[in-house]
Amino acid sequence: MEKYGGVDNAYTEYGRNNKGLILETAIEEPADILKYNLSPYCMDVIRIPVLKSKDGNYVFFGAFIRTSISKDNRVIGSKGSELILASIDENGFLSSNGIYSSGLSIEAPKEIEYHPLSNIKFKGYKIPEWDQLKNIAIDITKQVERAGFIGWDFVFSKDGWVVIEGNPYSEHRSQALIHKGFRPDFENITGLDFKDKYWWEIDSAFSRY
Repeated sequence: MEKYGGVDNAYTEYGRNNKGLILETAIEEPADILKYNLSPYCMDVIRIPVLKSKDGNYVFFGAFIRTSISKDNRVIGSKGSELILASIDENGFLSSNGIYSSGLSIEAPKEIEYHPLSNIKFKGYKIPEWDQLKNIAIDITKQVERAGFIGWDFVFSKDGWVVIEGNPYSEHRSQALIHKGFRPDFENITGLDFKDKYWWEIDSAFSRY
């Protein structure tokens, strides 16, 4: 930053000479990590998919949490080892038991009722600052005018909710977590009609949408 005299100049000058630039910053955990996370060793990731309806409204669709159950994963519970997922309902409560991420397939997934490191019960746990998180998710989705469906990843840091990334078709993991298919609801909200049974994997359909 000292070389370029600020973020704006760095983005312009470095990006021009190097065909693009992504600026990132470190995310620091809150002082009381268990006040905002299920794991005492890492920050949980909240996936908030925001769907633009055929009427132009914004709908939360299939939110879930990723948390680590490993003492070695000390950053964020996203791509780390030994991840557990749980579904989040529209009011910010976990609506499923924890399910191993590697078990979300045809094989029977292993469910657990309590987080093994914090002993916090999954089902019924309330995501902190949920209303604030929903407002942020809607506000940033509105800034991406051409996108009708984005799965935002958030963590609660020492500075509050921050965005990790946005995902184009979001992975409908909550279908497996709550044992309920989302296709009828998704088609009703969007007005789309999918022909493929693996509708959530059709990237081209979402890009057209």
